[in-house]
Amino acid sequence: MTIFCFPFAGGSKHSFRGYQPYVPPGVHLVPLELPGRGARIMEPLIDDLHLMVEDIMRQIKSDLNKSYSLYGHSMGALLVYLVAHRIQQEGYHPPRHLFLTGCRAPVTLKKDRTTHQLPADEFWKKIEDLGGLPDGIVKDRTFMEYFEPILRSDFKAVETFVYNPVAPLSVPISVIVGTEENMTDDDLEGWKQETTAAVKIRKLPGNHFFIFQHEREIMRQITHELGIVLSEI
Repeated sequence: MTIFCFPFAGGSKHSFRGYQPYVPPGVHLVPLELPGRGARIMEPLIDDLHLMVEDIMRQIKSDLNKSYSLYGHSMGALLVYLVAHRIQQEGYHPPRHLFLTGCRAPVTLKKDRTTHQLPADEFWKKIEDLGGLPDGIVKDRTFMEYFEPILRSDFKAVETFVYNPVAPLSVPISVIVGTEENMTDDDLEGWKQETTAAVKIRKLPGNHFFIFQHEREIMRQITHELGIVLSEI
């Protein structure tokens, strides 16, 4: 079983290394890299989700004849949703399951989202408020100079995305969010209109980046849904 992992805004393939100690035998975690970061730092950034989908499809389509699932956090969850639709439209073998963390249903996305246009000090305040950054890191000029273009580009991709209702998927979806995230039950229940299969919604303690405190539990829930027993580690 292959699990393709889609990064959050500002993330890279290294964002999923905390899961590796909890990956059971028979499961292959494949973190994906988007242009303009990590191993692809010399490539131009992409600030459009649909163009990101094109890039991801080029990375994974040769492996879609195997048993696989898709997992994404935040922006990555939206990309999972869009890639799953592309897979369905193009007639590829469907994923076994979609795992989405830290993301409200696309139908509930707010229309007035302009974080990517904020002045630098306000922009970084927003990023800090989401959590997930080490204390004091936003005072590190080298860090800020490297990540600000990446984050602004990714935020623009998410904030300019326009939801268009399409025929639902036929793949089960598991949604996990943090208890401190700014999401209502309606924001999460909206995922149930995106598939004809089962949708499970769970919450774990923490803010938007609760995933960094719960890698083992998230991997346990993923493997449980896939019918794989996660051994005690």
